[in-house]
Amino acid sequence: MTRLSALTAICCVALVMTIGCRRASLNSACPHDERLRTYAQWHSQIVFPYIAAEDKLRHIKNNYDRVTDGSSKSEVIQAFGPPDFEEELYPKVQNQSCMYEFEYFFEKPADTVNEFKDKRITVFFSQSGKVRWMVGNVGLPDKGEPGRRQPN
Repeated sequence: MTRLSALTAICCVALVMTIGCRRASLNSACPHDERLRTYAQWHSQIVFPYIAAEDKLRHIKNNYDRVTDGSSKSEVIQAFGPPDFEEELYPKVQNQSCMYEFEYFFEKPADTVNEFKDKRITVFFSQSGKVRWMVGNVGLPDKGEPGRRQPN
């Protein structure tokens, strides 16, 4: 399997996991960090095609080794800067804690999902708020694992 095929398969799994867990309205059980933008706020502030400043990707590449599997949200923000937006991933099982993800987009040609053309890094956090998995398509290695269970 080529690296691109593997990335596509992983992104599809992540997409299914994420879409299956999202809800349209905010739930008080999964509070949003008011210091961070939501997708709707980010979307209203950009124009498509979106291309981030070159120094954004350079800054993240230069600090990528500072973030590891198990880093906290604040450690990610200290290393990479604030995400474009944070999203809540609602649990499918009752009485289970929420998970969160940070999105860092570098290119997004259109207002549709395109796993090949959307250049980004996604940071998934465990229920305990620690980095569980970092995946992207900008030439940086993935960190962590999508399906590994972490203690709360």
